[in-house]
Amino acid sequence: MMRSTAISHVKDVDSGLLPEIAYSRSGVAFNPREDVWRFRDAVTSTLRTDGIDFDVPASYLRERLSWSTSVHLIVPLEVRDEAELRVVADLGKRLLQGKTTIEREFPGYRYGREQWLAECHTMEEDLRLKV
Repeated sequence: MMRSTAISHVKDVDSGLLPEIAYSRSGVAFNPREDVWRFRDAVTSTLRTDGIDFDVPASYLRERLSWSTSVHLIVPLEVRDEAELRVVADLGKRLLQGKTTIEREFPGYRYGREQWLAECHTMEEDLRLKV
């Protein structure tokens, strides 16, 4: 049976905020909150430089529920306003009616590493605008 060598250190906080918690294991101290942010920054940096390691094809899935029909779309369309939403709704309707197919609308489309890296700068700008 293995025993944990982690020791918890809790600092009281009078302001009503969460207590500051740190742990030490084998003589090395670490703080879960700081480690989560460091890990997030490392993953973000890797995604910016290396991109994603898979391809996502355009796809369509129809799901019949007891109260409705649900349409799941993975397509290269951006929806920024009501007019663009109408385009997506029209595509979904035509797919449900069998008037078109995903392959006919987006022949050979795959979203992969090249597209991710090309859009990385734009994604960062969008995130800055939302904050």
